[in-house]
Amino acid sequence: DHRHGQQAAAFRNLLLAAQVAFSLVCLVTATMFFRGVQRAYNIDPGFQSKHLALLVMNPAQAGYSEARVNEFYRRAHDGVANLPGVATASWASGLPFWNTPSRSVLIEGAEQRLKSAGIPSVVITVDPDYLAATGIPLVEGRSFRDSDDGASLPVAMINEALARQHWPAGNALGHGFRLAGEPAVRQVVGIVKNANYTTLGEPAQPCVYLPLRQNFEGGMVLYVRSRQDPASVLPGVQRAIGDLDSNIRITDVRTGAKLIEQVLWGPRVGVALLGVFGSLALALASVGLYGVM
Repeated sequence: DHRHGQQAAAFRNLLLAAQVAFSLVCLVTATMFFRGVQRAYNIDPGFQSKHLALLVMNPAQAGYSEARVNEFYRRAHDGVANLPGVATASWASGLPFWNTPSRSVLIEGAEQRLKSAGIPSVVITVDPDYLAATGIPLVEGRSFRDSDDGASLPVAMINEALARQHWPAGNALGHGFRLAGEPAVRQVVGIVKNANYTTLGEPAQPCVYLPLRQNFEGGMVLYVRSRQDPASVLPGVQRAIGDLDSNIRITDVRTGAKLIEQVLWGPRVGVALLGVFGSLALALASVGLYGVM
Protein backbone atom coordinates (compact mmCIF):
# COMPACT_ATOMS: atom_id res chain seq x y z
CA ASP A 1 0.00 0.00 0.00
CA HIS A 2 2.84 2.35 0.85
CA ARG A 3 4.47 1.67 -2.52
CA HIS A 4 1.16 2.20 -4.33
CA GLY A 5 0.76 5.50 -2.48
CA GLN A 6 4.20 6.63 -3.56
CA GLN A 7 3.41 5.70 -7.17
CA ALA A 8 0.12 7.62 -7.03
CA ALA A 9 1.88 10.67 -5.59
CA ALA A 10 4.55 10.50 -8.27
CA PHE A 11 1.84 10.23 -10.94
CA ARG A 12 0.03 13.26 -9.48
CA ASN A 13 3.26 15.22 -9.46
CA LEU A 14 3.92 14.23 -13.06
CA LEU A 15 0.44 15.38 -14.11
CA LEU A 16 0.92 18.62 -12.21
CA ALA A 17 4.26 19.26 -13.90
CA ALA A 18 2.71 18.51 -17.30
CA GLN A 19 -0.16 20.89 -16.55
CA VAL A 20 2.21 23.68 -15.56
CA ALA A 21 4.28 23.07 -18.68
CA PHE A 22 1.16 23.09 -20.89
CA SER A 23 -0.09 26.33 -19.37
CA LEU A 24 3.28 27.99 -19.87
CA VAL A 25 3.43 26.80 -23.49
CA CYS A 26 -0.05 28.23 -24.12
CA LEU A 27 0.85 31.57 -22.56
CA VAL A 28 4.18 31.83 -24.37
CA THR A 29 2.50 30.92 -27.68
CA ALA A 30 -0.25 33.46 -27.04
CA THR A 31 2.36 36.13 -26.36
CA MET A 32 4.19 35.32 -29.60
CA PHE A 33 0.93 35.38 -31.57
CA PHE A 34 -0.02 38.68 -29.93
CA ARG A 35 3.27 40.24 -30.99
CA GLY A 36 2.71 38.84 -34.50
CA VAL A 37 -0.73 40.45 -34.66
CA GLN A 38 0.74 43.74 -33.44
CA ARG A 39 3.32 43.59 -36.23
CA ALA A 40 0.58 42.77 -38.74
CA TYR A 41 -1.03 46.15 -38.07
CA ASN A 42 2.17 47.73 -39.38
CA ILE A 43 2.15 45.76 -42.65
CA ASP A 44 1.71 48.02 -45.66
CA PRO A 45 -1.33 46.70 -47.60
CA GLY A 46 -0.28 48.69 -50.66
CA PHE A 47 -3.11 51.19 -50.28
CA GLN A 48 -3.88 53.89 -47.70
CA SER A 49 -6.56 52.52 -45.38
CA LYS A 50 -6.60 55.64 -43.23
CA HIS A 51 -9.32 58.18 -44.13
CA LEU A 52 -10.96 55.66 -46.46
CA ALA A 53 -14.66 54.76 -46.52
CA LEU A 54 -16.29 52.16 -48.77
CA LEU A 55 -19.95 51.90 -49.74
CA VAL A 56 -21.26 48.85 -51.61
CA MET A 57 -24.22 49.15 -53.98
CA ASN A 58 -25.65 47.43 -57.04
CA PRO A 59 -27.66 49.75 -59.32
CA ALA A 60 -28.30 46.92 -61.79
CA GLN A 61 -30.45 45.17 -59.18
CA ALA A 62 -32.88 48.09 -59.42
CA GLY A 63 -33.62 46.98 -62.99
CA TYR A 64 -31.74 49.85 -64.63
CA SER A 65 -30.27 49.65 -68.11
CA GLU A 66 -26.53 49.84 -68.65
CA ALA A 67 -26.80 53.46 -69.80
CA ARG A 68 -28.77 54.44 -66.69
CA VAL A 69 -26.35 52.64 -64.38
CA ASN A 70 -23.40 54.44 -65.98
CA GLU A 71 -25.22 57.75 -65.60
CA PHE A 72 -25.77 56.99 -61.91
CA TYR A 73 -22.07 56.19 -61.49
CA ARG A 74 -21.12 59.53 -63.04
CA ARG A 75 -23.58 61.66 -61.05
CA ALA A 76 -22.85 59.88 -57.75
CA HIS A 77 -19.10 60.26 -58.23
CA ASP A 78 -19.34 63.98 -59.00
CA GLY A 79 -21.79 64.66 -56.19
CA VAL A 80 -19.83 62.81 -53.50
CA ALA A 81 -16.44 64.14 -54.61
CA ASN A 82 -17.71 67.72 -54.10
CA LEU A 83 -19.03 67.16 -50.57
CA PRO A 84 -17.33 69.04 -47.69
CA GLY A 85 -14.61 66.93 -46.10
CA VAL A 86 -14.23 64.62 -49.11
CA ALA A 87 -10.86 64.67 -50.87
CA THR A 88 -11.80 62.40 -53.77
CA ALA A 89 -14.08 59.52 -54.71
CA SER A 90 -13.87 56.58 -57.09
CA TRP A 91 -15.77 53.52 -58.22
CA ALA A 92 -14.14 50.08 -58.15
CA SER A 93 -15.33 46.50 -58.38
CA GLY A 94 -14.96 44.72 -55.07
CA LEU A 95 -13.60 45.51 -51.63
CA PRO A 96 -9.93 45.29 -50.68
CA PHE A 97 -8.98 41.76 -49.52
CA TRP A 98 -12.03 40.35 -51.33
CA ASN A 99 -10.31 39.87 -54.69
CA THR A 100 -8.95 36.57 -55.96
CA PRO A 101 -7.38 35.60 -59.31
CA SER A 102 -10.47 35.34 -61.52
CA ARG A 103 -9.29 35.74 -65.12
CA SER A 104 -6.44 34.37 -67.18
CA VAL A 105 -4.17 36.84 -68.96
CA LEU A 106 -2.73 35.89 -72.37
CA ILE A 107 0.40 37.91 -73.06
CA GLU A 108 0.89 39.08 -76.62
CA GLY A 109 4.51 38.78 -77.79
CA ALA A 110 5.94 38.02 -74.36
CA GLU A 111 8.45 35.21 -73.91
CA GLN A 112 6.81 32.38 -72.00
CA ARG A 113 7.15 28.63 -71.97
CA LEU A 114 3.66 28.02 -73.26
CA LYS A 115 2.22 30.70 -75.51
CA SER A 116 -1.29 29.39 -74.95
CA ALA A 117 -1.00 29.23 -71.16
CA GLY A 118 -2.98 31.84 -69.27
CA ILE A 119 -1.73 33.69 -66.19
CA PRO A 120 -4.30 33.67 -63.35
CA SER A 121 -4.68 37.30 -62.33
CA VAL A 122 -6.78 39.52 -60.12
CA VAL A 123 -8.92 41.76 -62.34
CA ILE A 124 -10.39 44.99 -60.93
CA THR A 125 -12.57 47.48 -62.78
CA VAL A 126 -11.95 51.10 -61.71
CA ASP A 127 -12.67 54.65 -62.78
CA PRO A 128 -10.04 57.37 -63.46
CA ASP A 129 -9.80 58.54 -59.80
CA TYR A 130 -9.09 55.11 -58.31
CA LEU A 131 -5.38 55.63 -57.65
CA ALA A 132 -6.03 58.98 -55.94
CA ALA A 133 -8.78 57.48 -53.79
CA THR A 134 -6.75 54.44 -52.67
CA GLY A 135 -3.31 56.04 -52.57
CA ILE A 136 -1.80 53.28 -54.75
CA PRO A 137 1.25 54.86 -56.46
CA LEU A 138 1.57 55.00 -60.24
CA VAL A 139 5.05 53.75 -61.18
CA GLU A 140 5.08 54.30 -64.94
CA GLY A 141 2.77 55.52 -67.65
CA ARG A 142 -0.60 57.06 -66.93
CA SER A 143 -3.84 56.38 -65.13
CA PHE A 144 -7.17 56.05 -66.89
CA ARG A 145 -8.89 59.02 -68.49
CA ASP A 146 -12.52 59.82 -69.21
CA SER A 147 -11.67 59.30 -72.87
CA ASP A 148 -10.89 55.62 -72.22
CA ASP A 149 -14.37 54.52 -73.27
CA GLY A 150 -15.98 52.03 -75.60
CA ALA A 151 -15.08 54.07 -78.67
CA SER A 152 -11.35 54.21 -77.92
CA LEU A 153 -8.48 51.71 -77.86
CA PRO A 154 -8.94 49.03 -75.15
CA VAL A 155 -6.43 49.77 -72.40
CA ALA A 156 -5.41 48.48 -68.98
CA MET A 157 -3.09 49.15 -66.08
CA ILE A 158 -1.11 46.31 -64.54
CA ASN A 159 0.79 45.96 -61.30
CA GLU A 160 4.55 45.53 -60.90
CA ALA A 161 4.23 41.78 -60.25
CA LEU A 162 2.75 41.16 -63.70
CA ALA A 163 5.08 43.66 -65.39
CA ARG A 164 8.27 42.21 -63.89
CA GLN A 165 7.25 38.61 -64.46
CA HIS A 166 6.61 38.95 -68.17
CA TRP A 167 8.54 42.07 -69.15
CA PRO A 168 11.67 41.88 -66.96
CA ALA A 169 13.45 44.36 -69.22
CA GLY A 170 11.03 47.03 -68.02
CA ASN A 171 9.28 47.60 -71.34
CA ALA A 172 5.72 46.60 -70.43
CA LEU A 173 4.22 49.94 -71.47
CA GLY A 174 2.67 49.77 -74.90
CA HIS A 175 2.56 45.97 -75.01
CA GLY A 176 -0.69 44.11 -75.38
CA PHE A 177 -2.49 41.21 -73.75
CA ARG A 178 -5.87 39.57 -73.85
CA LEU A 179 -8.13 38.42 -71.05
CA ALA A 180 -9.54 34.93 -71.38
CA GLY A 181 -12.89 35.11 -73.12
CA GLU A 182 -12.23 38.61 -74.46
CA PRO A 183 -11.20 38.90 -78.12
CA ALA A 184 -9.86 42.46 -77.90
CA VAL A 185 -6.17 43.08 -77.21
CA ARG A 186 -5.66 45.60 -74.43
CA GLN A 187 -2.68 47.94 -74.39
CA VAL A 188 -0.77 48.52 -71.17
CA VAL A 189 -0.85 52.26 -70.43
CA GLY A 190 0.20 52.27 -66.78
CA ILE A 191 2.07 50.26 -64.15
CA VAL A 192 1.13 50.58 -60.48
CA LYS A 193 2.64 49.40 -57.21
CA ASN A 194 1.68 45.98 -55.91
CA ALA A 195 -1.07 45.90 -53.31
CA ASN A 196 -2.68 43.23 -51.13
CA TYR A 197 -5.73 41.89 -52.95
CA THR A 198 -6.70 38.75 -51.05
CA THR A 199 -5.17 38.98 -47.59
CA LEU A 200 -2.82 41.14 -45.57
CA GLY A 201 0.89 40.55 -46.19
CA GLU A 202 0.32 38.19 -49.13
CA PRO A 203 3.05 37.42 -51.70
CA ALA A 204 2.83 39.67 -54.75
CA GLN A 205 0.35 38.35 -57.32
CA PRO A 206 -0.49 39.63 -60.82
CA CYS A 207 -3.26 42.18 -61.10
CA VAL A 208 -4.96 43.92 -64.03
CA TYR A 209 -7.00 47.12 -63.78
CA LEU A 210 -9.67 47.80 -66.41
CA PRO A 211 -11.37 51.17 -67.04
CA LEU A 212 -15.02 51.25 -65.98
CA ARG A 213 -16.06 52.88 -69.24
CA GLN A 214 -14.72 49.89 -71.16
CA ASN A 215 -15.88 47.16 -68.77
CA PHE A 216 -19.41 47.57 -67.45
CA GLU A 217 -20.15 46.35 -63.93
CA GLY A 218 -23.68 46.39 -62.50
CA GLY A 219 -22.48 46.38 -58.88
CA MET A 220 -19.62 48.53 -57.62
CA VAL A 221 -18.01 49.92 -54.47
CA LEU A 222 -17.72 53.67 -53.96
CA TYR A 223 -14.31 54.50 -52.48
CA VAL A 224 -14.39 57.80 -50.59
CA ARG A 225 -11.20 59.41 -49.32
CA SER A 226 -11.92 61.93 -46.59
CA ARG A 227 -9.75 64.72 -45.27
CA GLN A 228 -10.34 63.66 -41.65
CA ASP A 229 -12.06 60.72 -39.95
CA PRO A 230 -14.15 58.95 -42.61
CA ALA A 231 -16.99 58.56 -40.10
CA SER A 232 -17.50 62.32 -40.29
CA VAL A 233 -18.36 62.24 -44.00
CA LEU A 234 -20.32 58.98 -44.20
CA PRO A 235 -23.71 60.48 -43.22
CA GLY A 236 -23.36 63.15 -45.91
CA VAL A 237 -22.30 60.58 -48.52
CA GLN A 238 -25.24 58.32 -47.69
CA ARG A 239 -27.67 61.25 -47.89
CA ALA A 240 -26.22 62.30 -51.24
CA ILE A 241 -26.72 58.79 -52.67
CA GLY A 242 -30.27 58.62 -51.30
CA ASP A 243 -31.16 62.05 -52.70
CA LEU A 244 -29.73 61.08 -56.07
CA ASP A 245 -31.72 57.85 -56.38
CA SER A 246 -33.80 56.41 -53.56
CA ASN A 247 -34.21 53.11 -55.44
CA ILE A 248 -30.53 52.22 -55.06
CA ARG A 249 -29.69 50.72 -51.69
CA ILE A 250 -26.31 50.90 -49.99
CA THR A 251 -25.88 47.29 -48.91
CA ASP A 252 -22.66 47.64 -46.91
CA VAL A 253 -20.61 50.45 -45.40
CA ARG A 254 -17.07 50.01 -44.07
CA THR A 255 -14.00 52.05 -43.30
CA GLY A 256 -10.43 51.17 -44.16
CA ALA A 257 -9.61 50.69 -40.48
CA LYS A 258 -12.58 48.32 -40.11
CA LEU A 259 -11.34 46.30 -43.09
CA ILE A 260 -7.94 45.80 -41.45
CA GLU A 261 -9.66 44.75 -38.21
CA GLN A 262 -11.76 42.19 -40.09
CA VAL A 263 -8.75 40.74 -41.91
CA LEU A 264 -6.98 40.24 -38.58
CA TRP A 265 -10.08 38.91 -36.80
CA GLY A 266 -8.98 35.27 -37.03
CA PRO A 267 -5.49 35.79 -35.58
CA ARG A 268 -6.90 38.02 -32.81
CA VAL A 269 -9.45 35.35 -31.84
CA GLY A 270 -6.66 32.75 -31.81
CA VAL A 271 -4.59 34.92 -29.45
CA ALA A 272 -7.57 35.41 -27.14
CA LEU A 273 -8.35 31.68 -26.99
CA LEU A 274 -4.74 30.73 -26.33
CA GLY A 275 -4.57 33.33 -23.58
CA VAL A 276 -7.78 32.07 -21.96
CA PHE A 277 -6.79 28.39 -22.10
CA GLY A 278 -3.29 29.16 -20.86
CA SER A 279 -4.62 31.23 -17.94
CA LEU A 280 -7.16 28.54 -16.96
CA ALA A 281 -4.51 25.82 -17.14
CA LEU A 282 -2.14 27.91 -15.02
CA ALA A 283 -4.87 28.56 -12.45
CA LEU A 284 -5.70 24.85 -12.20
CA ALA A 285 -2.01 23.99 -11.94
CA SER A 286 -1.58 26.56 -9.19
CA VAL A 287 -4.47 25.00 -7.21
CA GLY A 288 -2.95 21.55 -7.64
CA LEU A 289 0.51 22.79 -6.65
CA TYR A 290 -0.97 24.42 -3.55
CA GLY A 291 -2.65 21.14 -2.60
CA VAL A 292 0.59 19.19 -3.01
CA MET A 293 2.60 21.67 -0.92
